[in-house]
Amino acid sequence: MYSATAILITFLLSACGCSDKDSFQSAKNGEANDIEEELSVVIPSETKERFSSEESQKQTSAESPPSSEALPSNNQEGSSEIGNIILPTGVQNAGKGKLRYSTSVLSLRVTFPEEFCIADNDYIPEYGIYLQNPEGNATLLLESVTDNSLSTSEMTSYLRSQYPSAKIYTTDQKDIVCKMDMLDRSGNQFYLMQRIRVKSGGYMKIVLCCKPELKDIYDRIFNEINFI
Repeated sequence: MYSATAILITFLLSACGCSDKDSFQSAKNGEANDIEEELSVVIPSETKERFSSEESQKQTSAESPPSSEALPSNNQEGSSEIGNIILPTGVQNAGKGKLRYSTSVLSLRVTFPEEFCIADNDYIPEYGIYLQNPEGNATLLLESVTDNSLSTSEMTSYLRSQYPSAKIYTTDQKDIVCKMDMLDRSGNQFYLMQRIRVKSGGYMKIVLCCKPELKDIYDRIFNEINFI
């Protein structure tokens, strides 16, 4: 009954905290395959190690899109660009420093800060999008999951029983919020925040992951990300 909900947490268990170049390359080239096999029962695909060391970031900076902070911002609502960054399919400028993503599956619609303007192909959700900021130190997953097995109360109870140290609460909109410090398979720490809304036919989720030293910054940013 609860196996499908494991994707809420486990898909990011290897998403953060590479400590050096070798561990980053290992995750990209081989270790992620082991994780996929280990979690194949509960998750259709697995993201690879997300947050690299400063050294590996410098080596890949020439291949990365330029930071939106260094670009003139285009605040025209509905446009498909920020400065000269082409937004991923399904993402539009919502004005006032915000972007909007939508998909017809469960009528998922979310607004979020424009720093999450780059598609991250390390994880491809079936119905949704996986994004990162230009610096590569935070990722954002927006996804619809078709699953008729859980109610809001059952989802909340499951999360509380599986993650007793997490901060879990329900909002006035009946969204489930879950925040916690976690470790990836290499023992590196990361901070995970997610908002879940159960609907007829499944549930929608917002998952923000960052390095632990950025927790205070992205905890505030997480509050700016909302279902609409």
